[in-house]
Amino acid sequence: TRAEILSKLNPATYVVFDILHLDGKDLIDLPLIERKKILEERVRESERVLLSVYVIGNGKKFFEEVKAKGLEGIMAKRLSSSYQIGKRSKDWLKIKALNSLDCIICGYTLGEGKREKYFGALLLGAWHEGKLRYLGRVGTGWEEKDLEEITAMLKKIETGKNPFDVFEEELSVLEKVRWVEPKIVCEVRFMELTEDLKLRAPSFQRLREDKLPEECMLETL
Repeated sequence: TRAEILSKLNPATYVVFDILHLDGKDLIDLPLIERKKILEERVRESERVLLSVYVIGNGKKFFEEVKAKGLEGIMAKRLSSSYQIGKRSKDWLKIKALNSLDCIICGYTLGEGKREKYFGALLLGAWHEGKLRYLGRVGTGWEEKDLEEITAMLKKIETGKNPFDVFEEELSVLEKVRWVEPKIVCEVRFMELTEDLKLRAPSFQRLREDKLPEECMLETL
């Protein structure tokens, strides 16, 4: 299968960041710092198994360094926090340097020049208040192999129907659009979401074959 081939070409690395059970005992109520110490004592690192690196204190400085390197962001956690299964807590905060969102590919524009045999840009959407809403176009972020793979996928699911419930775009763009069935999900990074719910400066990151279109919602931001 494709997954088996990819696993051999790009083997996964397991990064361990917490320990919840040990020798039949539940550890979720222990403070985070104690669980970290147990983890460091028990896990033997290797080429494919790594401990998640963390810092204590200087959070603002660390975050600025993360932003300067163009990384996604940090997780800030209280040292005294327990592990709360299935719950969101103010003890653990995801702080993003760049926003990211899983979007549905709903169409594409025809490529021009060197990109003539590929697509030009992808038309993105996500669910918001029960409607599939247009979020704008993404035209950067991929490599040559991405262009070939995605173009082939899009050709197979072309349709003559606009899938959006809420859609606004210039006529000059519409003339170059080819609609597709809203089946493929991709992750994009962007600066911000504008007042009219469009992605500012989006950049393609990757396809998300592990995500369903129904899971792509603006409310996850």
